[in-house]
Amino acid sequence: MLARVENLPPALRQVLSKLGYQSSTVNITASESVGLSNPANDFARSFAGTIDLISGKSKIQWSVFDDAERDDPFPSNPTIQLDQSIAVIKGSNANNGTYAYVYLHPSLAEKFRTISVSLTPLQCEVLYTYTSIISKYRKGRLETIQKKYADESFEQSIDDLIQRGFLKRYPKGSIRVTASGRIALDSHNI
Repeated sequence: MLARVENLPPALRQVLSKLGYQSSTVNITASESVGLSNPANDFARSFAGTIDLISGKSKIQWSVFDDAERDDPFPSNPTIQLDQSIAVIKGSNANNGTYAYVYLHPSLAEKFRTISVSLTPLQCEVLYTYTSIISKYRKGRLETIQKKYADESFEQSIDDLIQRGFLKRYPKGSIRVTASGRIALDSHNI
């Protein structure tokens, strides 16, 4: 599930900031335990580690980064048992950006679940199309959705999603999904 970074505990926000994470949302996975293995690919340097949410202490290890190979920072894949005070973070630093995934105990992750948003089936399909289908295939999918929901006003649904801040229309007419739109779709499907 996606969660807003601003709503996370201060210790977690601080570590994300130190890692160079700049997105306003982060992917959170609820789990009781997680392995720390996080191999890097050919174009990225990976990291993995733990954060004590109460004391703020963190231990993040980066993969080796050289032209010969990129190693997993935790090749033995130790398993961390998650509780209310421990978070695990994994990710990579590639293409001038930092990508991160946070793992929290299910009862703690529940606190960051976004509030359910009321979406019609048509709006869900439109948001899903904008979040998951690349632009060159999107037009065909949107036409299929419009035919499927012929009894509903397709343009009105798009306008409603734009007005609610889930989609953004640019001056040249292109439409993109916003972080709020991703969160709305994610929370609606939970």
